[in-house]
Amino acid sequence: MFLLWFKSFKTLRPFSNEFIVQFLPLVAFLFFISGAQAVTLELKESVALSKGTLTVGDVAMVSGTGPVDLPAVSLGSTPLPGTASRLMRDAVEQVIAAKYPKEKVVWKNDVVVCRVERTARVLQEEEVQTRLEQELSGIVKGSGTAQVKEINSWSDIKVPDGELEFSFEIAPASMRSSWGAANMKISFKGEAVLARALRFRWSWMRPAWQAKVNLAAGQVLDLKDFEAVTIDVLSQQSQVYIGEELPADACLTRGLVAGRALSANDFKAQTLVRRGSPVVLRYQRGGLTIQLQVLALQDGTRGQVIAAQNTATRKKVLGRVADETTLDYVQ
Repeated sequence: MFLLWFKSFKTLRPFSNEFIVQFLPLVAFLFFISGAQAVTLELKESVALSKGTLTVGDVAMVSGTGPVDLPAVSLGSTPLPGTASRLMRDAVEQVIAAKYPKEKVVWKNDVVVCRVERTARVLQEEEVQTRLEQELSGIVKGSGTAQVKEINSWSDIKVPDGELEFSFEIAPASMRSSWGAANMKISFKGEAVLARALRFRWSWMRPAWQAKVNLAAGQVLDLKDFEAVTIDVLSQQSQVYIGEELPADACLTRGLVAGRALSANDFKAQTLVRRGSPVVLRYQRGGLTIQLQVLALQDGTRGQVIAAQNTATRKKVLGRVADETTLDYVQ
């Protein structure tokens, strides 16, 4: 029947009365077809998502000739990780109407409620320890290794199912104690998930020098009496001396028992020149060297500038300690 009408329509003279009368039904038919295909939605019965935002495209199949960005229209936040909520079809339609007031929505199925589930996994202490250890390792990089042993009063929690981003703010005092504190923040694809204060126990393994035998106060540090070891410096009662070599020209300020690590307070610079001892004052300039006998007026360690007296003229001079018997003249 449509073909017969179309053949008779082709024979009509354009813009004649007969042409207009038969043209109007064609326009109405095309408008009807166009309106019926505007926006077609098919609501899903249930969805499971890991992300924190919900869109039209998440809960419904979109077809027809509607706006191209309709699937990306936000419907709000998804439930908390590990929980579910119900989304009514009317709520979806209200959001679309507010965004596109002239758009006609046609529902393809009879589903009126969509169950929205936020998938989750359990965040365990081991994962947090690993991430915190990586943070501490970056801080102590080049000066030992860090190991997190435990997190105080940790309880497993549910987080979004996927790769998490961690950030930590380490309290400065943590670098001096085996028990440390940090503020942890966790996000998932830019969404803030969790913020928590942590208290943790950790070790900082660093190279040190340990006495092999019992040593007395005043004894000069000698490599044969020590061995290089790696210890947890945070577990020591005093600040451990850290150095690739033993201090030169140093002596113990107190006794050191075998097996104990050398601390920064266990030694001092060795006194090479004693007050009242005769030494040589050396003056060098270019290829010229002059030496005089002087009397030390102060104790001195290597590199220290002390006063001395010319034994012939009794004139006071300054000299820098070079060794046990020599001072270099200082103008």
